[in-house]
Amino acid sequence: MNDISSFLRTFFINVSTMLTLLYLASLLYKYVVYKWSPAWKETLFILLTIVCGWTTIRFAFHFSETVMFDMRFLAVIVAPLFVRNRLSILVIGLGIGLARLSFGLNQAALVGCLNVVAMSLLVLFILWLSRRRRWPELRKMVTIIISVNTGNVLFIALFGIIPRRHYLVDIAPGTFLVSLFLSFAFMFILREFMTEDKRSHKLKIYTARLEKQYRISEEKGRSLEQAKQELEAMYAQVQSASRYKTEFLANMSHELRTPLNSVLVLAQLLEENIDDRLSEEEVGYARIIHHSGKELLGLINDVLDLSKIEAGRLELDRSVFSVRELLGHMDELFRPIASRKRLSFTLRSEPDVPEHLHTDEQRLKQIINNLLSNALKFTQEGHVRFVVSRVPEGGLLAEGGLAFEVEDTGIGIAANKQNIIFDAFFQADGSISRAYGGTGLGLSIAKQFAMLLGGDIRLESELGRGSRFTLLLPWPALVTSAADTLAPSGRDSAAMDQAAMEQAASLEEPRRAPGRPVAAGAASGVPATHRLLLVDDDEHNVYSLRVALAAKGFGVVTASSGGEALGLLSGNATIDLVLMDIMMPGMSGLEAIGRIRAMPGRKELPIIALTAKAFAEDGDECLNAGADGYMTKPVNVNELVREIGVRIRDGRAKGKT
Repeated sequence: MNDISSFLRTFFINVSTMLTLLYLASLLYKYVVYKWSPAWKETLFILLTIVCGWTTIRFAFHFSETVMFDMRFLAVIVAPLFVRNRLSILVIGLGIGLARLSFGLNQAALVGCLNVVAMSLLVLFILWLSRRRRWPELRKMVTIIISVNTGNVLFIALFGIIPRRHYLVDIAPGTFLVSLFLSFAFMFILREFMTEDKRSHKLKIYTARLEKQYRISEEKGRSLEQAKQELEAMYAQVQSASRYKTEFLANMSHELRTPLNSVLVLAQLLEENIDDRLSEEEVGYARIIHHSGKELLGLINDVLDLSKIEAGRLELDRSVFSVRELLGHMDELFRPIASRKRLSFTLRSEPDVPEHLHTDEQRLKQIINNLLSNALKFTQEGHVRFVVSRVPEGGLLAEGGLAFEVEDTGIGIAANKQNIIFDAFFQADGSISRAYGGTGLGLSIAKQFAMLLGGDIRLESELGRGSRFTLLLPWPALVTSAADTLAPSGRDSAAMDQAAMEQAASLEEPRRAPGRPVAAGAASGVPATHRLLLVDDDEHNVYSLRVALAAKGFGVVTASSGGEALGLLSGNATIDLVLMDIMMPGMSGLEAIGRIRAMPGRKELPIIALTAKAFAEDGDECLNAGADGYMTKPVNVNELVREIGVRIRDGRAKGKT
């Protein structure tokens, strides 16, 4: 009984000593060793385990003067948890074996030395086997503990100096169970310690990384803040420049359109020669003046279109329209020109093309107008052909769509010019501008409109043999059911058709009045007894419009400011409609419209705003201020007369209700 108690006490001393050494080693690692390289760390562990083995031998249980029993093989068991190189386990075994020999050279010491070396070899074999069979970590360690404890008993029984029967019957059963239990306990304690140590080490690493990342993020934050401030400053400069550009374009549009309005109105009046007072030659002069004025207006419109595209201020107005009507519109515009030039002119829609499309009709017509106008302009003989066809999926368009193809047998475009033909103000040859006219803006605007619609324009051409321009539009947002068909607004369609007719007549790029034009209804049918109030501060505009409207049978009362107009309307003057200029000194036209709407008996008085500004928002401002419609200067007299008739009839209808 005393031997068993002494044996157990020795075992606990062995384990306690090893735990104490392990704790001291952890402190050393925590404050010194953790910065070392992995190779130095492993060397230190080997030395530490050998010292632990020597310590367990030092406090071993002595069966006799030469025979002792201890837990030295525990160092071999736990070694796989720490070492990276497996040969280090054999080094540990040899070190502990040599430590056993340091307590005296005898048979028992030799057996003890060989025992620990044999156990280290057994551990190496189990590690090799577990790696080959891919054992989990827990199974590997359990196998090592059971195998080493069993191997230790068998080795002592076979080669020890203690009588075999006495060892196997009286000693081994107790020592085996106790050593097995303590081995498992020590392994799990050490495993938890290692897990916690690794967790703490990882936490330190993560903390250090987080601190580093935090410092980096702070630096990046400061850099981003600085970059943000610089970008905000640059954005403010860009916004300021854009605002100045917009204001400049608006002012230039006003300054150019205002005098041009007088030129076109009076030239049109002279060209019509209502009283037959002009000779044919003088009418020809007026026609040239009117034609040149329209060309100048077209150039102004093109420049404004281009600037709005660049500024991203051009918005799409999608609607449903008929392909058949599109072809009829183009035929009406361009067949007379083709007939005069004796060209074959063909328009066709393939059978598989949908009857109705859903896109921005005005932009699409402007693109096609430009392509057909150019084709007719640059073709002296042969044909011009316009075909609408379906594009299969995976071809020119990945998702399929429609192709609007314009082909001609004209002068063609050289191969080295085809990549830049869509640049603004570019023409393939300077002589083209002299021979055919034009500014080189039409194709650039058409290309931008095509991209805005989600498509593109492709070019195939050979110098001297003709060209083929193909507008490609994808299916999404292009096709809708005929049941949902909505006719385009009368105002948009009429204004667009009128502009297109003027453009086709001059064989120039299509000209379009920007903004939202007012409707052009049927003939006015307004008798001469109706009186109009014309409010404009520009005496030339007042004169030209008064004369033109008087020639159409209207009585015209004029006012040079908004205040003067309010004075006339505050009396009992009979006014059937007001034509209000928007940009006037003092009281603006918008303010004057608002005040007229607040006057008793004038709430339903028809008002048409006349503006020289060409942006869509300018027209919206007029409508929001209370105008019934608006027209962009320079106005077409016939269009203005039709609009006056529509507004007076609408005003009568409102008055009756």
